[in-house]
This record gives sequence, C-alpha cells and structure tokens, in this order.
Amino acid sequence: MEKCLIIYNPKSGKAISKKTLEEYKKILRKRGYIVETIETKYQMHATEIMEKAGNYKYVFAVGGDGTFSEVVEGNILREEKLVICPISNGTCNDVAHMLGLGNNPIKNLNMLLDGEVSYVDVGEINGKPFFYTAGIGKIVNVASETKAEDKKKYGYFAYLINAINEILNDENFDKIEVMVDGEKQEGTYVLALISNSNHIAGFKDIHKEVSLNDGEMEVLLFKGKNKIDFLKTILKFFLKIKIDSIIYLKAKEIIVRFPNNKSWCL
Repeated sequence: MEKCLIIYNPKSGKAISKKTLEEYKKILRKRGYIVETIETKYQMHATEIMEKAGNYKYVFAVGGDGTFSEVVEGNILREEKLVICPISNGTCNDVAHMLGLGNNPIKNLNMLLDGEVSYVDVGEINGKPFFYTAGIGKIVNVASETKAEDKKKYGYFAYLINAINEILNDENFDKIEVMVDGEKQEGTYVLALISNSNHIAGFKDIHKEVSLNDGEMEVLLFKGKNKIDFLKTILKFFLKIKIDSIIYLKAKEIIVRFPNNKSWCL
C-alpha cells in the first residue's frame, strides 16, 4: 500500500480540529493509503520534516501560506521530489485559493485526490527558495510579527491593523532601488512584492493572467514619498484602484537594493 504524509501546523489560522484530522485519515485510508501525521513545533520545522521525509505518494501541507512555503522549501532541498498538496487552514490561504481550492477542508482534500499533478515555478532570494511571495520594504514584517491570538480573533484584519500602525508609527522610511531583467526602474520605491500568484494578502486578481510555470515572477512596485502618501497607495491597492504609484511587471530576474537587512521576508 502507498503512503501519505500529513504535515500540519496547529497554530495556523483557526487551527485544525482533531475531528477534521481524523476525517482526513478516514478518507485517505478509504482510498487505500497508509496515513502518517506530523505536527510542526516551531518555525521552519515543516521544511526539516519535508527534507528528511521518506517516500510518500502525497504530502499534504495543512496550514496557511507560510506552512506550505516551508514544505515547498523542504521539497526543493530533497534529491527525490515528492508531490505536495496545500490544504488551506490559515488566515489568508492565498496559495490554496489561487489553485482553485475553497474553504471546505473535506471537499478540498477530495478535490486534491481527484486532481492532476502540475509543475510550478519556485523563486529564489539570496539563495533561499520560496513559493508564493517575497516582500521587500515597508510592512513586510507584518505577516510574521502579527500574533497568532490576534489572527484567531480578528482574522485578516489583524494584518491590516498592524500594517497601518507600522506605517504611521515608523519614523524611518527607507527607499529601495529595483532592476527588472537588467533594466533599472526609474524612481525609488518603498515596497516590492515578487510573487507567483494572483492572490496576495487575501485579495484576488492582483495580477491578470498569472501562469504558475512560465519561468517568470510577477512584480509589484510601490512608490511613496512619505508615510501618508504610502498609506494612501496601500489603501488604493487594497481597494483595487489603479494609480501611477503602483507598477505591475513580469520578470525572470529581479535585483533589489535596500539599506535595512530586516526589510524583507518570504
């Protein structure tokens, strides 16, 4: 019998219930699989689990976008790659929604089992692989620094509240320079989002006609002369109002120079 592995993050989003986890096992066993489960204990634990995992037919990443990205990184580090499947259980679940999955955890599992295997592009920043989004500049630390209890209580709005607070309270307003496929982008920017997704920060259709395996990444560049100016730009972005201070591009190689080593995250 073939084996499946479920890697789940108990602190992601609303946290997976024991009842749902048992239902997953029941469905997989009914389909003829031997099921193993491993709970993540700390940041990057999913990467370690994935890198050292044995041979499995499928690996299910149960958690949010961060959990899935960690599993992808672990798969990249393996000599023999495994088929990995995201099951959304986080706050935004951009990756799962981008791939056509919904909010029903049981329906999502059955859709994955009935689906097709696809290859996707994986980005790399400073030698570190990533899937979904790399953020450089202002507010990119919000995703990692927002408290788990706030996300459970307020959901997506916990991110938004923290982002606005950081913009208004931060006195330092570093600027970044960007080269896209060897061409310098005129002007200076305060935020760059490099992604392989049309869902970012809980919003869909950020980019049009996104292909997950075209060898290119989508690039969003945000201008901002000061904190109030940048706040207006961010709000218009969330409201899907197109303005000149937001640049949309596609590229194979992006070089970004910025003064603060803490100003980037995956």
